[in-house]
Amino acid sequence: MHDHPILALSKLPDVFRQNPPEIAILCVPAAVAQSVTDLLVRHGVKSIWNFANVTLNVPEDVIVQREVIAGGLAMLSVKMKNARGAADLLAKEGIKAEVIDLITLSPWDKETVLNSVKKTHRLCIVHEAVKQGGFGAEIAATVAEEALEYLDAPILRYGAPFCPIPFAPTLEKKVRIFPEDLVKGIKGMF
Repeated sequence: MHDHPILALSKLPDVFRQNPPEIAILCVPAAVAQSVTDLLVRHGVKSIWNFANVTLNVPEDVIVQREVIAGGLAMLSVKMKNARGAADLLAKEGIKAEVIDLITLSPWDKETVLNSVKKTHRLCIVHEAVKQGGFGAEIAATVAEEALEYLDAPILRYGAPFCPIPFAPTLEKKVRIFPEDLVKGIKGMF
């Protein structure tokens, strides 16, 4: 398709050796979705965009976004890469971080966030939108209203500063959020 060959599933290990993927888009019949997912995970895929109409069983460190033709690959590739990078850095220091990708803001998966707070007793909200008035404030308010008693530390929020996003790459780095920024703040919660 458009200069990209369509290969048999048996060729997948060879392709992965040449081009190790981080993200996979799963568009297979439900009957084979789990076996294909197992193969993807064995070869290091950590984020799966699932279009198969089935719930997949994956290790805890693998993100699966089940799609109903909504959401976006950009969420998995950009924001999740920074969040997962921070989680990996924290894991090296013995801190296990749970990463949640909400994908949609309306409706947003409030129960998943509340259950995570009840389990981890902490909340760090990260989004690339402006922090001031961003959706992270809605998440923080909901947790404060419905799960405040579970928190062992103040809620952390990370977002872009209230300023125009610069075009120059050197200036853009000043307003973006990096895994090291997240690690520093999260370590302060313990």
